Amino acid sequence: LDNGRFSPKDAITLSDAAYTVAKILSLPEMGSQNVSAESGKDYKALYSVIKAGLLEHAEPEKTLSKSEMAELLCKVCDYMEENNMN
Repeated sequence: LDNGRFSPKDAITLSDAAYTVAKILSLPEMGSQNVSAESGKDYKALYSVIKAGLLEHAEPEKTLSKSEMAELLCKVCDYMEENNMN
């Protein structure tokens, strides 16, 4: 996800996955002060995905396992179906 580069073999963090999900679902940004002091990253998308009920926790720099990513994708599919986003 760095600089729009597709890197399928690279690990993906929770914040990167949330950013992608928020963009796909056109979720509104939540809050204005969600910037990590240590990394300078903006976590608005992460909080938007949590608010939508797709995630329950916020460990932004946690690397997702394949099973965690699969679970998130299932929740995205359910969200799309529930919100008539076919």
